[in-house]
Amino acid sequence: MSRREPIVIDFNDFRHRDFGSQEVVLLAIDDLVHTPESGQEIANGGVFTAAAFKDLSAELLHQFEPTIVVSPVMAKGFDCKDLAEKLVRLGYAGMYRAFADHFPRPAMIEREVADAFPDLDFAIVTAESGSQRASKAS
Repeated sequence: MSRREPIVIDFNDFRHRDFGSQEVVLLAIDDLVHTPESGQEIANGGVFTAAAFKDLSAELLHQFEPTIVVSPVMAKGFDCKDLAEKLVRLGYAGMYRAFADHFPRPAMIEREVADAFPDLDFAIVTAESGSQRASKAS
């Protein structure tokens, strides 16, 4: 079985949004997570929490109140559209970013997710782009 390289998240990627005085709370969802390590402080300010897709619940979202949710575009047990659907069903309407080293035509997936879940602030971030595309942009 091949091992996936970890995704490095730089909070500066998210500073384009004005979080004001609100602390950035990042919730990472990935089925490779076995033991969530909640409340870890991370570089550039903020808090990191991780959970497996199967453990994502309304209670978890209420407990941590994430300002941003991140995940791989495709994971072993889910993809970004599955997670977007679950987040919306659980009442989350904040920022969700899916990451991939290389992903062909991310704008196509962004449009598909935006059409299905228009209240979710979703974008795919790739190594090639080095930037985010807002799915709600015209």
